[in-house]
Amino acid sequence: MKVFIDLVTALFLLCATAVWAGNFESGHLAYQKGDYPAARFHFERAAANGTISAQFILNLMSLHETRSTRGSHESPTLAAVSIDKEELEALDLHNRGMAYDKGQGVVQSYADALHLYRKSAAKGSPLAQFRLGEMHQKGDGVVINFIESARYYLLAANQGNALAQLNLGALYNSGLGVIQDFIEAYRYFKLAAAQGNASALYNLGVFYHKGIGVARDDAEAVRYYKLAVSKGIVLAAQNLGVMYTNGEGVDKDYAEAVRLFKLAAAKGHPPAQHNLALMYAQGNGVEQSLVKAHMWWNLAAATGNKSALKNRGIVANKMTSLQLEQAQGMARDCLTNGFVGCD
Repeated sequence: MKVFIDLVTALFLLCATAVWAGNFESGHLAYQKGDYPAARFHFERAAANGTISAQFILNLMSLHETRSTRGSHESPTLAAVSIDKEELEALDLHNRGMAYDKGQGVVQSYADALHLYRKSAAKGSPLAQFRLGEMHQKGDGVVINFIESARYYLLAANQGNALAQLNLGALYNSGLGVIQDFIEAYRYFKLAAAQGNASALYNLGVFYHKGIGVARDDAEAVRYYKLAVSKGIVLAAQNLGVMYTNGEGVDKDYAEAVRLFKLAAAKGHPPAQHNLALMYAQGNGVEQSLVKAHMWWNLAAATGNKSALKNRGIVANKMTSLQLEQAQGMARDCLTNGFVGCD
């Protein structure tokens, strides 16, 4: 008798793409209007993405609030939180480069964007340094050059830019532009994760799960996966579901595994759809249903998932023609509705 292919784990590493400086600009506009709570909100978001100007202003705002005897509705004048002229010039160059990069108000031009980003990076802008690293990594307006990519990421990472730390860690993991070094990859992921970067939290989960650059520690893998799940990382939900199923780093909990697989499956993640189907086929953590098992394997198989393709055939041989018709109809409706209300 044919048996179902077991759980699959999706151990892919994640990297970042550019986050534009819009939060800083919004914060500055709010500040000028005297809306200090809104200004702080936008500056905090910009600071979390590595904008040094925002971090600088927040520090001064906090210092003033500690010393000031004024009411909570008041805040320091703009002069009191003015930033260094060189830093303002760097930010202006970056934002002008961003306009050409995205084609906002001007004709899109990577050449002009590169020119302005390089001038901004030379003045110390971590945002420009990060984007230059990304452009050399992806080949946006330049020939792909991982060495240059790593160089720019390092400049931004050393200034605390979480996205640059994440991508530099990914380069060390793959050995592109730098020698392959899992310990360095782990170190940079740890720096980015300390700032709450969701992808870095997930990557640390993978490193602890597989013992890459650090001793294997399933409990730590579970901890980092949980943090990543709380920030919406689908791959983390999938892998955490596998750990609950197998009792790795946690007690076995099929119901929790099903919840996590459903979370990822509803986002269109094929490995999670495969695993959710297996739970239905075996009745683990959920009432057994060959119809639902076929539906999820059918959806995963449509993406080319080989395990789902094989299991769909196995479960089909155990079903009546009426059940097959029902399962296929459910899969069709699920796909049409974008995986909403499938289960």
